[in-house]
Amino acid sequence: MRKIAYLILTTVSFYLCIMYDGAAPFYLLGFLLLLAAALYGSSWYLRAHLKIHLNVQIPVVEKGQEFPVEIWVENTGFLPMPKIRLTLLHDSDYVGKPEKKRLTLGIGPKKKERQKEKFTMKYAGRYYFYVTEARVYDAIRLFSKKVQVRDDNVFVNVLPTIREIPVEVDPRTRQHMPDSDEYATDRKGEDVSEIYAIREYRPGDSMKAIHWKLSARTEHWMVKEFSFPQGVQVLLLLDLYTASTKNFREEEMDALLGNFSSLSYSLAGKGVSHVAAWYDDAAGELRRCRIDDEEGTYAMVDQLLAAVPYGWQYDIENGYDKEYPGEVFAATLIFDTEGKLQNNGRVIAEFGTEGQEQQVIV
Repeated sequence: MRKIAYLILTTVSFYLCIMYDGAAPFYLLGFLLLLAAALYGSSWYLRAHLKIHLNVQIPVVEKGQEFPVEIWVENTGFLPMPKIRLTLLHDSDYVGKPEKKRLTLGIGPKKKERQKEKFTMKYAGRYYFYVTEARVYDAIRLFSKKVQVRDDNVFVNVLPTIREIPVEVDPRTRQHMPDSDEYATDRKGEDVSEIYAIREYRPGDSMKAIHWKLSARTEHWMVKEFSFPQGVQVLLLLDLYTASTKNFREEEMDALLGNFSSLSYSLAGKGVSHVAAWYDDAAGELRRCRIDDEEGTYAMVDQLLAAVPYGWQYDIENGYDKEYPGEVFAATLIFDTEGKLQNNGRVIAEFGTEGQEQQVIV
């Protein structure tokens, strides 16, 4: 609208210069042309002195919790910027249509300002935020220039709802202690390859456990206590194959993340050490996390939120065996995108989008 008004005024001035004698029309036309040149040049100046970037102070939030995304705008020049127009977009790898928010800002010379935009996500996942378009306008908003925005790769992890699922651990699973490079620090065992502690001899101790060199040095019988291997009992696999990736959207992914995380959380709560693994199609590699407690589950979820379903067949169990050969588990659980949980090839539970409280036996 402003450009149209300026063109009309310039055209009228040019017409007056032709039709009438006198210096006034020429002065007016000259002023308008010089003004346009100055404004056009100032738009390039403003473009060179405008910096925009995004920041998130809270990169992890719970589902349904409000969080801010900060937009930092800096004017390093000596001219004011009365109008800056931004398009802020956020999406995830399984959102059907990214959401846009248009913003209009202004900033004085030699200033740096911050504006917060608040968001609340209904579903769990990793949400990315970026500015797709930024324009700065001259003093009377006649000309504008597109500004290159720094790619900050800002994202927020929205945690799924993690609940406790009834889990019954079979005694054979709990007693399964394969070879392990990690040992418990709070209890002794019978693994002679690692020493848990050394103490003085007590009646009833086996002579095989005597530390001969230390006993000779201290002139007291000293006994070795051996370590307890901290083996992994369960392999928990997430099969992200789906026949239709187009129909697998936020609601389905939210339920998948919540159910799988709840399984891990419940196993850890029962003291079952396990490995959670899935295939990262974007990175082209298998990812895995060892989980010994409930905090380990949340650390795993932080990586899992970047996972996306894929539409091609991948044997997750066979792929894991090839990547990490020789590992032995008491049980191998496979959870798929249909909500089915298999234990060593047999379906033992089915989860829906609303969750379930059916007991899981491992």
